[in-house]
Amino acid sequence: MSKPSTHSGSQSSQSSQSSQSSQSSQAWYQKGLNFECTGCGACCSGPDGFVWVNQKEIKAMADHLNLTLVQFQQQYLRKVGQRWALKDQNEEGDCIFLTDHKCTVYQARPIQCQTFPWWPSVLQSPRSWQQAGRHCEGIDDLSILHPIEYIESEKQRYEESRRKE
Repeated sequence: MSKPSTHSGSQSSQSSQSSQSSQSSQAWYQKGLNFECTGCGACCSGPDGFVWVNQKEIKAMADHLNLTLVQFQQQYLRKVGQRWALKDQNEEGDCIFLTDHKCTVYQARPIQCQTFPWWPSVLQSPRSWQQAGRHCEGIDDLSILHPIEYIESEKQRYEESRRKE
């Protein structure tokens, strides 16, 4: 779950759109990808990675739980370098909000969680997609075929959320 590198320069909207358009036309997933979340909680558990959160996401979760920002920070956050991440609930690395395979802050969950599996690291290649599918039973589930436009939109939403940290 580690954050992929992002470039921090500013681009014009037009340049960004044409770059996204040229990437889309060359994407290995041009015909779309099958995915449907089964609610198994596998993406919320395990030792590898962090759930990075920005100030807007912290506020949304604190509000959802009726906590002050200070209370939320003390109970649920850890500082990793200069960034905030959700604490793990146990040695196995399960998300602090995972209970009985369900997210207890689902309505206010971070964009990182909302946009899985549409992360650049997962979409990098067919192999990375298949590797993520070993842990996520919803990847390659044949019930929903997501078109490339949706995939690129979610990937961009993920990337933009990381720039706002």
